[in-house]
Amino acid sequence: MACGRCGGLMVVETICAEAKESWGLDLPVTRCLNCGNIEDPMIRWHRVMRTACGQAVRQAEDIERTLDDCSLNESSTRGDHEWLRQANSRGR
Repeated sequence: MACGRCGGLMVVETICAEAKESWGLDLPVTRCLNCGNIEDPMIRWHRVMRTACGQAVRQAEDIERTLDDCSLNESSTRGDHEWLRQANSRGR
């Protein structure tokens, strides 16, 4: 596994001796051998969610821009249709 900060090698470690003594929990984390960056499962989950949410927001913005472009095109077409309707109503 590569470090998200420096690209270095991440190794699995268990930390928080207090948590193990108090609750019997081992907290597995990954630590970068180069920069010392420590990540636990919760940190990784939050990063994944932030990335996924950011992608969803960007996709929604792209869709919104596309819809805006379509509505602009439709409004110019709608104007042409309105002109045709008025011309037809005058001819009746």
